[in-house]
Amino acid sequence: IRIFKHICADESRDESYPIFLVKSINHAFLSLLHDLKDANIKVEISCDKELQVNTYPDAIYQIFRNFFTNSLIHAYDKDDEGLIVIKVFMEEDKIHMIYEDDGKGIKKENLSKIFDPFFTTNRENGGSGIGLNIIYNIVIKNLKGKIECFSKVNEGTKFIIQMKIKE
Repeated sequence: IRIFKHICADESRDESYPIFLVKSINHAFLSLLHDLKDANIKVEISCDKELQVNTYPDAIYQIFRNFFTNSLIHAYDKDDEGLIVIKVFMEEDKIHMIYEDDGKGIKKENLSKIFDPFFTTNRENGGSGIGLNIIYNIVIKNLKGKIECFSKVNEGTKFIIQMKIKE
């Protein structure tokens, strides 16, 4: 298990260089377009097209791909309508990335476990329990940032990531 977790976190270790964040987020979204085409879920991305940061592009891609996948597996049933909102902005010396869905939400007793490896409440429908753990490891270890989750059952889930801007 430890080796598997290490490999998952290491997949995002590419070179750090200046990128436009909106392009990496859009790339993650477009990679799942096939899965989203059968869903009644809208995606709104709010990010300054000129917001460029020195970071790991594959890490950003993996974070948002896992967020999208997690929402599709856990937040919505097959015929549900939904909205996923992404807001990215710079404030002082930090980048703030907010990912929010209006799906089922997470039970209060599960919130403290969501970043644990292999914790899932939906294994029968494809949940592996590694998506949020990968995101957590990328944010903490690779991006040297922090991540928080807020959720209420039947109201949705919000993830807030903050990371310092690299010079």
